[in-house]
Amino acid sequence: MSESHLRLEVRDEWETDEHDVEVGLQVALDVQSHLTALAWTGIVSLALGAILATIAAVEFILGYPDDWYALDGNLAASRQHIRFIVIAAALGMTAMMLGASMYFVGRRTQGSGRSDTLRLEAS
Repeated sequence: MSESHLRLEVRDEWETDEHDVEVGLQVALDVQSHLTALAWTGIVSLALGAILATIAAVEFILGYPDDWYALDGNLAASRQHIRFIVIAAALGMTAMMLGASMYFVGRRTQGSGRSDTLRLEAS
Protein backbone atom coordinates (compact mmCIF):
# COMPACT_ATOMS: atom_id res chain seq x y z
CA MET A 1 0.00 0.00 0.00
CA SER A 2 1.44 3.36 -0.98
CA GLU A 3 1.32 6.31 1.33
CA SER A 4 0.79 9.91 0.37
CA HIS A 5 2.19 12.75 2.41
CA LEU A 6 1.46 16.44 2.25
CA ARG A 7 3.85 18.88 3.84
CA LEU A 8 2.40 22.19 4.96
CA GLU A 9 4.49 25.13 6.05
CA VAL A 10 2.88 28.10 7.80
CA ARG A 11 4.64 31.45 7.82
CA ASP A 12 3.68 34.90 8.99
CA GLU A 13 5.10 36.51 5.89
CA TRP A 14 4.76 34.41 2.77
CA GLU A 15 7.06 35.21 -0.10
CA THR A 16 4.90 34.52 -3.13
CA ASP A 17 7.67 35.10 -5.66
CA GLU A 18 9.62 32.03 -4.53
CA HIS A 19 6.97 29.57 -3.36
CA ASP A 20 3.89 29.72 -5.58
CA VAL A 21 1.84 26.54 -5.64
CA GLU A 22 -1.09 26.05 -7.98
CA VAL A 23 -3.64 23.36 -7.16
CA GLY A 24 -5.82 22.04 -9.95
CA LEU A 25 -8.69 19.68 -9.26
CA GLN A 26 -11.23 18.50 -11.81
CA VAL A 27 -14.48 17.20 -10.36
CA ALA A 28 -17.36 15.68 -12.33
CA LEU A 29 -20.70 16.25 -10.57
CA ASP A 30 -24.06 14.66 -11.28
CA VAL A 31 -27.09 16.17 -9.51
CA GLN A 32 -30.58 14.67 -9.72
CA SER A 33 -33.81 15.88 -8.17
CA HIS A 34 -36.63 13.47 -7.26
CA LEU A 35 -40.14 14.30 -6.08
CA THR A 36 -41.70 12.03 -3.48
CA ALA A 37 -45.42 11.57 -2.87
CA LEU A 38 -45.25 14.29 -0.21
CA ALA A 39 -43.85 16.74 -2.76
CA TRP A 40 -46.63 15.93 -5.25
CA THR A 41 -49.21 16.39 -2.49
CA GLY A 42 -47.63 19.78 -1.80
CA ILE A 43 -47.95 20.76 -5.47
CA VAL A 44 -51.66 19.81 -5.45
CA SER A 45 -52.15 21.72 -2.19
CA LEU A 46 -50.46 24.79 -3.68
CA ALA A 47 -52.76 24.64 -6.72
CA LEU A 48 -55.91 24.21 -4.61
CA GLY A 49 -54.85 27.05 -2.32
CA ALA A 50 -54.27 29.35 -5.28
CA ILE A 51 -57.71 28.46 -6.69
CA LEU A 52 -59.40 29.12 -3.33
CA ALA A 53 -57.60 32.45 -2.91
CA THR A 54 -58.59 33.46 -6.44
CA ILE A 55 -62.24 32.54 -5.80
CA ALA A 56 -62.20 34.59 -2.58
CA ALA A 57 -60.70 37.57 -4.41
CA VAL A 58 -63.26 37.37 -7.23
CA GLU A 59 -66.13 37.07 -4.76
CA PHE A 60 -64.83 40.09 -2.86
CA ILE A 61 -64.59 42.12 -6.08
CA LEU A 62 -68.06 41.11 -7.23
CA GLY A 63 -69.68 41.58 -3.84
CA TYR A 64 -68.11 44.86 -2.83
CA PRO A 65 -69.71 47.48 -2.29
CA ASP A 66 -73.30 46.26 -2.74
CA ASP A 67 -73.39 43.05 -0.71
CA TRP A 68 -70.46 43.97 1.49
CA TYR A 69 -72.21 46.74 3.41
CA ALA A 70 -75.69 45.24 2.96
CA LEU A 71 -77.12 48.40 1.41
CA ASP A 72 -80.25 46.52 0.40
CA GLY A 73 -80.99 45.71 4.05
CA ASN A 74 -80.39 41.94 3.81
CA LEU A 75 -77.92 41.44 6.64
CA ALA A 76 -78.09 37.62 6.63
CA ALA A 77 -76.99 37.40 2.99
CA SER A 78 -74.26 39.97 3.58
CA ARG A 79 -72.99 38.07 6.62
CA GLN A 80 -72.96 34.82 4.65
CA HIS A 81 -71.09 36.51 1.81
CA ILE A 82 -68.47 37.91 4.19
CA ARG A 83 -68.11 34.56 5.94
CA PHE A 84 -67.56 32.77 2.61
CA ILE A 85 -64.85 35.22 1.55
CA VAL A 86 -62.99 35.02 4.87
CA ILE A 87 -63.14 31.22 5.05
CA ALA A 88 -62.12 30.74 1.39
CA ALA A 89 -59.20 33.18 1.75
CA ALA A 90 -58.02 31.60 5.02
CA LEU A 91 -58.24 28.06 3.63
CA GLY A 92 -56.45 29.16 0.44
CA MET A 93 -53.57 30.80 2.30
CA THR A 94 -53.25 27.87 4.70
CA ALA A 95 -53.24 25.37 1.82
CA MET A 96 -50.54 27.36 0.02
CA MET A 97 -48.30 27.55 3.11
CA LEU A 98 -48.71 23.84 3.85
CA GLY A 99 -48.21 22.99 0.18
CA ALA A 100 -44.95 24.93 0.01
CA SER A 101 -43.72 23.19 3.16
CA MET A 102 -44.70 19.74 1.91
CA TYR A 103 -43.06 20.40 -1.45
CA PHE A 104 -39.70 21.42 0.00
CA VAL A 105 -39.69 18.59 2.57
CA GLY A 106 -40.67 16.03 -0.07
CA ARG A 107 -38.15 17.07 -2.72
CA ARG A 108 -35.00 14.99 -2.69
CA THR A 109 -31.80 16.10 -4.36
CA GLN A 110 -29.07 13.54 -4.84
CA GLY A 111 -25.59 14.31 -6.00
CA SER A 112 -22.58 12.24 -6.84
CA GLY A 113 -19.14 13.22 -7.96
CA ARG A 114 -15.75 11.89 -8.81
CA SER A 115 -12.31 13.33 -9.17
CA ASP A 116 -9.88 11.76 -11.59
CA THR A 117 -6.89 14.02 -11.32
CA LEU A 118 -5.27 16.26 -8.75
CA ARG A 119 -2.54 18.48 -10.09
CA LEU A 120 -0.02 20.35 -7.98
CA GLU A 121 2.41 22.67 -9.67
CA ALA A 122 5.18 24.49 -7.84
CA SER A 123 6.95 27.39 -9.42
